[in-house]
Amino acid sequence: MRPAFHPQPLSSDGSAPCVGGGAVGVDVRRLKLDARAKEVSLLTSSAMSERPLSTTSAGSSRASRGFTVLELLVSISLMSVIVIGLYTVFNQTQRALRTTMSQVDVLEGIRATSDLVVRDIESAVPVSMTDTNLTSMALGMNPLSVSVDFAGLGGAAVPVLSTELQNLYFVRRQNDFWTAVGYWVGPSDTNLVAAPFSIGRLYRFAYETNSAAFGYTNLYTRFSSAQRLLTSQPVMDGVVHFRVVAYDGGGYPLLYLKSGVLAYTSMPPSTRATPRSWFTDPIRTGSTAYHFRRFTHPQFPAYLDLELGVLEPQMVTRFNAIPAPAEARKFLARNAGKVHLFRHRILLRNAPPS
Repeated sequence: MRPAFHPQPLSSDGSAPCVGGGAVGVDVRRLKLDARAKEVSLLTSSAMSERPLSTTSAGSSRASRGFTVLELLVSISLMSVIVIGLYTVFNQTQRALRTTMSQVDVLEGIRATSDLVVRDIESAVPVSMTDTNLTSMALGMNPLSVSVDFAGLGGAAVPVLSTELQNLYFVRRQNDFWTAVGYWVGPSDTNLVAAPFSIGRLYRFAYETNSAAFGYTNLYTRFSSAQRLLTSQPVMDGVVHFRVVAYDGGGYPLLYLKSGVLAYTSMPPSTRATPRSWFTDPIRTGSTAYHFRRFTHPQFPAYLDLELGVLEPQMVTRFNAIPAPAEARKFLARNAGKVHLFRHRILLRNAPPS
């Protein structure tokens, strides 16, 4: 027997009533939601497709547009200004560093040279034991040196320094050994020792002998002749000024006045007429030369003033590159600020009492 079918009335929203549970109702509502979502998606896609093409093309053109020529020029100009400024600062810093390093090297070299000369001169002794070696000390201008006048604020007529390149000779003694020591300035090239010069190399001459041979070995002759090249060693380059001034025990300089009167004011008037051992330098008449020999009064100075002037290496290179000597000396006179000058007073420990 077939079951009876009883139709059910529809609900108020048109859906079938839920019979025997809520599963069928849930499925129907889900289908309706999916249908509505598809309808919204279709409407959205159609709206997007109906936008004007001009808007999309304008946006894409803005995204792909590059820099103009004017913008590039402004950027390059600013970058060039920045790079030039950085290079200028870097170049000035490097130049200051090189100058400082050069000055430090020159000053260290001058200090080392000054210490060497001071140690040698402090132990100088007067010679009075033989007739062959009469000379205890000799100072005088190198006959081939050419002086340069460094002008000051008063102009060329009032030089603040007139360079001098002297030869210095003295004798040292240790037990039975006698050593003649000399400092002299000559050209850096020993093949040009006979040529005039204003900048040169400082050499140290040394010749040692014993007491047995001291009586017949003229040490000063070895120094004052070409033989000194055989026993001389280079000490320092770029020397423009090497001058030594002698002083007596009272601190008075042993100078020869231009009037011909010997300036030795610390001695009593009764002894001032005694022949002196210093005289007018034959190379530069305004300077004083010294030749301390046996039986002369005073026999030996008590102090020496050492003046040493050195030109910076870069300026020495530029000076040597000038072919005309007169122009080279003018160049040196214009660059007085590149000369480093040291002055040292040296006490001679073996000087006799004055």
